[in-house]
Amino acid sequence: MGNITIHDIAKKANVSPATVSYVINDRPGVSEKMRNRIRKIIEENGYNPNLSSRKLVLNKSFNIHIVMGSAFASFDNLFYNTAIKSMMEVCMHKGYNLVLSSTEDYEKSPLKRAILQKDVDGVIFLQDVVHCAVSEQQKRKIPYVVLDAHEKSAKHNSVYCDYEEAAYQAVKYLISMGHRKIGFAGMKSIAEFYESSCRGYRRALSEEGVIPEPEWMHGGEDENESIAVCAAVMGEKSRKITAVLCATDVIAVTLMKHFRQIGISVPDDISVCGMDDVLIAQYCTPSLTTIEIDKRKMGEEAIHLLISMIDGDIPSEGQNVCIHGEKVIERESVKKIL
Repeated sequence: MGNITIHDIAKKANVSPATVSYVINDRPGVSEKMRNRIRKIIEENGYNPNLSSRKLVLNKSFNIHIVMGSAFASFDNLFYNTAIKSMMEVCMHKGYNLVLSSTEDYEKSPLKRAILQKDVDGVIFLQDVVHCAVSEQQKRKIPYVVLDAHEKSAKHNSVYCDYEEAAYQAVKYLISMGHRKIGFAGMKSIAEFYESSCRGYRRALSEEGVIPEPEWMHGGEDENESIAVCAAVMGEKSRKITAVLCATDVIAVTLMKHFRQIGISVPDDISVCGMDDVLIAQYCTPSLTTIEIDKRKMGEEAIHLLISMIDGDIPSEGQNVCIHGEKVIERESVKKIL
C-alpha cells in the first residue's frame, strides 16, 4: 500500500492515532497485546513514520545534543567513546538523533541555534554544565543530564562514578599484592575528580597505617609536563616507591612510557595501576592493570534518564545515579612483591 498514514494503521487496528503514536515512540500506556498487534500491522503494511509528521504530532524535534566542554584533557575522548556509542544505540531504538556539540564559543555554537530554533529536546553535558546554555534551556523547559558529573548537585540530574571508591579499591588491590609505598598521579585541572580520587587513595593507605609522603603524590595542570615530572621523581631509587596509582588509564600508559625512557622497567622496578579500563589498556606494553569503570552503563543510564525527563516521567532535578567502579582488571603492569 502506498502512502499509508498513521490514521490508516489506527483504522486497521481499531484504535486511535494517538495509540499508534505511543507504540511507534515506545511510550507506555498501551498493553503488550495491543502493542504487538499494532507493530504487526505496521510491518505488514510497510509503514515508515514520517519524521516531520512525528515532530508535529508530538511537538518534538527528536534531536538530543551531547555537549563536550572546552576543558577536556586528552584522555576524555577515549573514556567517552563507549558511553556515546551506548547512547547512540538507545537513541536509534527510541527514534532520536544524537548530535555532538562543542562549546568553545557558545554564542556561535550549534547548541545555541538549536535551543533558539526549538530544534533540541534534551541535552547531555559531559562532566559539567554550560551555564549559559542551561539558563536558556530552563526558560524553554528543555531538560538536561550531566554525564560523569564530578560533583553531585540537587539542581540537576546526573550520572556519576564514585571515583573515591574506585581509587580505594585500586590501592587495596596494590596492598594485597604486597605494596605499601604507593604513589598517586592525577590531574588537578579537574579539581573535584582529583580530590575524590585522592580521598580514596589516602583512605586505603590510612587503613594500613601508611601516611603518604608529599613526594609520592603528583597532579599538575599541564598533562604531559606533569607526567614527565612525576616519572622522574617517582623513578628515583631513593624514593623507594614500589607502585603508582594513576587517576586515568591514559595517565598510566603515558607514565609507563616515561619510565621506559629513563630506564625504569614496569612492573619489575615499579608497578603501575590505572582507573577506567579504556581500550588502550589492553594493548599497551605491558598491558595495564586497572579498575573497570562501566562507561557503557553510564551512557545508558544518562540517555534513559534524559528521555524519561523529555517524556515528563521524572522531575528535572535531584536524580543522581551512581555507577560504582570496584572491579580490578588484572593484567601485566602490577607485580606481586614480598
